[in-house]
Amino acid sequence: LLPGGMAEPRRSFAAAAIAVGGNAEIVVSGGTTLPIGQEGNGHAPHASAEALGLTGGGAVWRRLSPMAVPRAGHAAAALGGRIYFCGGSVGDAVGLATVECFDPAVEGPGAWTPSTPMSVGRSCPAAAVLSGRLYVLGGSRHWTRGTPAEQSAECFDPVTAHWEAAPTLLEPRSEFCAGAVWSGALVA
Repeated sequence: LLPGGMAEPRRSFAAAAIAVGGNAEIVVSGGTTLPIGQEGNGHAPHASAEALGLTGGGAVWRRLSPMAVPRAGHAAAALGGRIYFCGGSVGDAVGLATVECFDPAVEGPGAWTPSTPMSVGRSCPAAAVLSGRLYVLGGSRHWTRGTPAEQSAECFDPVTAHWEAAPTLLEPRSEFCAGAVWSGALVA
C-alpha cells in the first residue's frame, strides 16, 4: 500500500494510467461515498479528481481541477495523451451519454473539455483502447440493482470525433472491466 491515499474517500470512481513528461500518473475522478445498495437514492457523485504521480521510486497524490459534471459508475481509458471519462450517472442514476476529456498537459479547469457524447447513456460500462480507438462496452441505462445490462458497444475515433457502433458483447454486461491484448483483441 502507498502512504497517504486519495484526498477524498470514494467508490464507483473511474481511473486510468497515462504517461506525463516521462513519468506515469494514475488519474482518478468522480465516484460516490454512499454505501453499496443506496446508489439509486440520490447518490451524490463527486466531480473531484486527483492523480497519483509515480516518479523514480516515489508516489505522491495531488488534487486536480474537478470535472464539469459530477459522475459515478463511469469508465475511463487513455488515448492520444488524454484520458476519456465516459458515461456514469449523476444523482438521478440515469446513465449519461456525456464524455469528458482530461489533458494532463494543461493546468487548471482548462484541463477538462467535453468530447462527443456517446450514442446512448451508459452507467457502469467498461472502456478500453485498441488500434487508436476508444471502445465503450455494455453498462446499463439506469444505475439501480436489477436494471438490465447492455450488450451493445461503440467506438470513438479521435481523428473524426465520431462514435460508431462496434460489435456487440457476447452477453449483456455491466460493472465489469475490459482491456486490449497484444493479439489485437478486446477482452471484457
